[in-house]
Amino acid sequence: MAWIGITGHGAIALATVANPATSPAPVTIVHVAELPKGVQAKLPHPMVDPGQPFQVSDVCAGDCLPFARLIAARRDGATWIVDYERGGIARGRIRATLEPAPGGYTVRHAPLPKVPKPAP
Repeated sequence: MAWIGITGHGAIALATVANPATSPAPVTIVHVAELPKGVQAKLPHPMVDPGQPFQVSDVCAGDCLPFARLIAARRDGATWIVDYERGGIARGRIRATLEPAPGGYTVRHAPLPKVPKPAP
């Protein structure tokens, strides 16, 4: 994977990142499959990609859709920050912060602020 940026002096800089899961550069992810397996294991399963249908309410007749949908994830250093939507009776938007720990990751979940509705 290659990143292109413009320096403060107008020069173009190119950086190649072989593996976004282990690169020291900040990385943004928009597909669940791109998250490291250790991070995926700490998140609700199954989780679908942004824009995919998911189970919004807690009522489902027959087969239910997944109850979680990724908004976006990013890695900064060794810490992963994953924003996702959770369906069901406690519907909301959640931020999971995962930090490395012996044997995997520790995770903290916190609600994301509500998105303000545009004025009429």
